[in-house]
Amino acid sequence: GNVATWDFKNILLPDSTTDEVGSHGFILFKVKPKAGLTVGNVFTNNAAIYFDFNLPVITNQDLTVIGSNNGICPNGNVTYMAGITGSSYQWQVNNGTGYTNLSNSGIYSGVTTDKLSLTGAATSLRSFRYRCLVNGNVYSPEHVARFAVVWTGAVSNAWSNVANWDCNALPDANTDVTVPVRARYPVISSTTSCYSLGLSAGTTVTVAPAVSLQITGKAN
Repeated sequence: GNVATWDFKNILLPDSTTDEVGSHGFILFKVKPKAGLTVGNVFTNNAAIYFDFNLPVITNQDLTVIGSNNGICPNGNVTYMAGITGSSYQWQVNNGTGYTNLSNSGIYSGVTTDKLSLTGAATSLRSFRYRCLVNGNVYSPEHVARFAVVWTGAVSNAWSNVANWDCNALPDANTDVTVPVRARYPVISSTTSCYSLGLSAGTTVTVAPAVSLQITGKAN
């Protein structure tokens, strides 16, 4: 049916009073989404953990909202959805120091609705986390700001020409770069940076002598 089961025989985890760190266990898995899901669809899951013949430990219910993984264009716009129906909404942001409430100012609007809009988001917001407090007691899933551009090579092979990128904006140290199969591929003639670089099979990025490309993040 719709239940997945893992059975760890003789795992022999120590009890938490003897070895608290060693008593931790986890599983990591991927699930291919069902065909036909669209942005905004919501589904829930939870798990039951059994030790020997004891009663199961029931986890919290996890809420998943289908979103877009395209990334935000540098200085572009994006809308995050709470995915939960309620009578009150308060969006919050975590810039690395903990969550705080947002107000309708600057790039933010819709902070007390089920949709938060960011207008002209700078790449310095990369990895900022957003969530919505619904009805004062339920949190939506987190949305993590990610910025990305895709090489088009529309006019030349110059990395530094904004017209060669789908967002009409150059990547920087906080921007993911993807280079798909195209008629021409980027040539870097001055030192630059990006957060990650994804190359399709058979594609290339050429870095001219005496300059460099710094990849500040990690491949993903």
